[in-house]
Amino acid sequence: KIIYIIAPENPFPNGLNDVVKVFHYLCNHGYSANNIGILGDSAGGGLALSMLLKLKEMNAKLPAALGLLSPWADLSFSGETFNTLAGVDPILSQEQLSVFANMYVQKEDVKNPFISSVYGDYKDFPPMMIIAGSHEILLSDSTRIAQNAMNQKVEVSLDIFNGLWHVFCADPTLPESKNAIKKLSSFFNKNLF
Repeated sequence: KIIYIIAPENPFPNGLNDVVKVFHYLCNHGYSANNIGILGDSAGGGLALSMLLKLKEMNAKLPAALGLLSPWADLSFSGETFNTLAGVDPILSQEQLSVFANMYVQKEDVKNPFISSVYGDYKDFPPMMIIAGSHEILLSDSTRIAQNAMNQKVEVSLDIFNGLWHVFCADPTLPESKNAIKKLSSFFNKNLF
């Protein structure tokens, strides 16, 4: 598990720089990028996607697979489900997320792909698996990432679990959580060398 420094004391790009450094450390200490899979949930999902965008910009080798659980990848809140699911989401609200977004972004452009990775170019990305709940305001982040990936000819799987909420996979008592983790496990086993 990787822990990165967080805002507001350490706003963008500090957390992004940390995860990029960890990836380079692994690659320089005996691990091949082909043996590395990245998994992130919520803000960590957006950060994982941003990390791959940054590695691509650096012409670095990319990890072999990317898993995203309910990724928060649009800090500009332009996705439709921020509005359409506002009364349904039992966990998150745009007001709550706005506070966190402001702490992280501060004076930067919120549509910078390294901040809101939904705006990135995923061309040449590794296979991706995205898992989300149908009752979360971040759902449009997942669907837009998947569409962007498909448009760039990236292999992507999007699983939306009906009636479930943000990062439902964290609840090990849910049968759907067990199902989702099983799918993720198969995905990483298939794509890591």
